[in-house]
Amino acid sequence: MANIRNYKLLYFSLAAFFWLSLTVFDLTTFFTDLVGIEGVYADFIANNLICLFLIFLFLFFKIEVSTHRQPNQTEYLWNVFMTGITTLLLSLFLQFLISNQTFKNVILDSIFHHLILALVGIFIASTFYVWKKLILYHKTSRAFILWNVFEYAVLFSVIGSFLVIDVSSLRFYLYASPFLVLSVLVCFNVKWVALLSYKEKVRAIVFTGLILLISLAFAQQLRLQSEETSPIQLGLWQNIFVVGVLAFISFYAFISLFVIVTHLPTASIYDKKIEEAIVLQKLNTIIQEGNNEESIYDLILQMGMAAGSAGAAWLEIVDEKGNYKAFIHKNIDKIDVFEIKKVFRKNHIYSSKDLYLIKTFKGYNHSERILTLPYKSAIILPLGTTNENYGSLVVIKNVVNGFDKNTIDQMVNFSNQASMAIKNYLLISDALQNQRYKEELKIAKEVQNRLLPKGMTVNPNVVINAFSKAADDVGGDYYDLYEYANKTELALVIGDVSGHGTTAAFNMAQIKGIFQSLIQLRQGADVFMTQANRAVGACLEKRSFVSLSLYLIDTERQQIEYARAGHPPALFYSASQQKLIPLEAKGLGLGILRTNDYEKHVVKETLRYETGDMMILYTDGIIEASNEMGEEYGIKRLTAVLGKNIHFNPKQLSDTVLEDLFSFNGRRDINDDYTLIIVKFI
Repeated sequence: MANIRNYKLLYFSLAAFFWLSLTVFDLTTFFTDLVGIEGVYADFIANNLICLFLIFLFLFFKIEVSTHRQPNQTEYLWNVFMTGITTLLLSLFLQFLISNQTFKNVILDSIFHHLILALVGIFIASTFYVWKKLILYHKTSRAFILWNVFEYAVLFSVIGSFLVIDVSSLRFYLYASPFLVLSVLVCFNVKWVALLSYKEKVRAIVFTGLILLISLAFAQQLRLQSEETSPIQLGLWQNIFVVGVLAFISFYAFISLFVIVTHLPTASIYDKKIEEAIVLQKLNTIIQEGNNEESIYDLILQMGMAAGSAGAAWLEIVDEKGNYKAFIHKNIDKIDVFEIKKVFRKNHIYSSKDLYLIKTFKGYNHSERILTLPYKSAIILPLGTTNENYGSLVVIKNVVNGFDKNTIDQMVNFSNQASMAIKNYLLISDALQNQRYKEELKIAKEVQNRLLPKGMTVNPNVVINAFSKAADDVGGDYYDLYEYANKTELALVIGDVSGHGTTAAFNMAQIKGIFQSLIQLRQGADVFMTQANRAVGACLEKRSFVSLSLYLIDTERQQIEYARAGHPPALFYSASQQKLIPLEAKGLGLGILRTNDYEKHVVKETLRYETGDMMILYTDGIIEASNEMGEEYGIKRLTAVLGKNIHFNPKQLSDTVLEDLFSFNGRRDINDDYTLIIVKFI
């Protein structure tokens, strides 16, 4: 830190020295008889002093900005705006003093012109390196290399600025063209926009719009200043470096503004997905904390309304005999509820195991009385499991056909989660009252089995076989598969929650909710991991963490994008090379680092596959399984048995690996959860 402060002081001192030297030199040019310098030589020296001043000012802000971290992106924009508006207002005030005949004085005009130069330098230097922070927010090797090349181009533009070149000349554009091309390429790195919430996007629109106006105002001021006949000619409008950096600042502000505006309509969906992931964990939290039934049912009611974006709902909970245990309503009178239920009964609409959608109440028999109410459509969500009925949740809206397909899918997912939460609550209550621990594990295992996909093969271009077994009756291993609507893209995830037993199972259920919520946003694998880490930090207790690997498979382009968060690397078999390759992407486990710095610790990778290639995913329960001598099975044995039998289909290969594993450990119980997934690309 001491060295950094010393460098900052050095660069600031040199910048101040060259600015002061420039000011003194320009003043002395009025006394050409004393100094013997005039004409083109004076312009050359002045321009060089300007460039040296700007170089050291940029070096100062490079350190200054890099050593100050802001909590989020909008804070960076706020700082740029405050710097810009302050320097712009001061420069306009100085320009007013210059143009006002009352203050007309050669020496004062010179000082004011040079103060304007300093203000312009402060704005472009500080903003340049804040833009660097945003451009490299999700630092990839490509973005990092591109930025370094861009900075060298900026250095080249500084060297070119030692020559006074007319901005309207062909020579100027020849010098500036590489700089401008790289500026355009760099400016399209705006991944930070996807991480903003709706409110943050609105603030960012305001700030980037104002920053764009400020940069354009500075450009206009420099252009007008270049047209003045003042004896003080700083030539900033002819300076490739100043004009180029100002153009870069303006263009990145414009691109950011455009991207934020286009992302704004989906920001509320993004916020809702994150909210769903966090709210779902509250169900498990409230259960584990031992809250009463009323608080759990009230939370389910609120979550159901949020999932359906509805303003009113009611919840009915029944016992094994069908008698009411609880009835809760929100934003609707009890009398109105019974009027609507009366119409349901007369039209033979009852709560069942299937969802029931009412697009409009109009047209149903005996609906005359409820047509005067402000409620126009409804959806009935059953709550229960295969063998048990817990009741129903009825969500209503004041618009006709108020539930689209996406909302219905979300509510179906929510009803499953709510049913599991109710079942878990009943299970825990029963265990506490009757000490029936075996029954608790049995039901928890049933819940967990519902969370894991039954049949993994969903695409004609991919064959997938999965095997998973918990060390206890329930465990923390998790795998899942999501197929996008275009039928050519799949998302495959495998993970391992720390711990064993019911705690790991509950946490695993929360990970599924996070995966199902975030994967639909169609972001990169690294962005998914960053957002998942944020959700895990909000869901799991501090001593819990999750290892996870995500694979986004594009069967049309035959490409896999993946990221690894502390999980054992998958093995990729290349049929053409006839060898197994570990997919070792950098990644830190979810929940270990619960700060905004997590994105620095995960990297996405891509690879292409060919027909006949395979991918083997597993949890550490397999490679850490030990025999009677305490020797672990290990990655070498796994690789060896795969290499010998790689010609088998995924099911046969999985059975062969497991048979070898059991033979190695003497067919003893493995003391950890273990999962094996084999993917073959056909």
